[in-house]
Parts: sequence; C-alpha cells; structure tokens
Amino acid sequence: MSSGPPPLRPKGAPDVGPGSLPEPNDITFALRDLGQAVDLHQQVAADRLGLNRTDLSLLGLLEAQGARTPGQIAEASGLTTGAVTGVIDRLEKAGLVR
Repeated sequence: MSSGPPPLRPKGAPDVGPGSLPEPNDITFALRDLGQAVDLHQQVAADRLGLNRTDLSLLGLLEAQGARTPGQIAEASGLTTGAVTGVIDRLEKAGLVR
C-alpha cells in the first residue's frame, strides 16, 4: 500500500541492492519513509478505534507500563495532568480503560 508519491532521490542516485552498503543519503530517505509509514499506521489505528493520536499513544503507554496514576502518566508522556485527565475520560468512554 503506497502512502503517496515515491520518495524524491537525487538524479542518478543508484538503487541500493543486496550486498551493497547504503549511502548516508539513502539511510536518510529510508528513515523518512519509515517515519511516514509509522505515522500513517498510527493514524489508521486511531481512526479505527475512534481515538485521536494522543489518546492512542497514551493507550500504548498504559499497555506497556500497566496501571498508572494520572500524575505518573503525565510525567511519562510529557502532558499536563489536565490533558491526561481528558485522555483518560475519552479512553474510559470508549471502554478501553477503567
């Protein structure tokens, strides 16, 4: 599944084949492409669950770390406790946490 046009590469840049070492620029393009694929995957997952990406991110944090207080979640995520309260409320409403 393609998420858009192919990556822009400098004219004449060789394709990286088996057994060859990628050029630093190829690694940069690969990392950018990977980041875009992860972003798309997260957005699709959030959409299917009826969540926004922040809610999905905190749900993943809770799955990885287990039950946490709102203060612990705020500290781990970098969000304010008020923002965490909103996320928890939405996750409870969706039946994903209790």
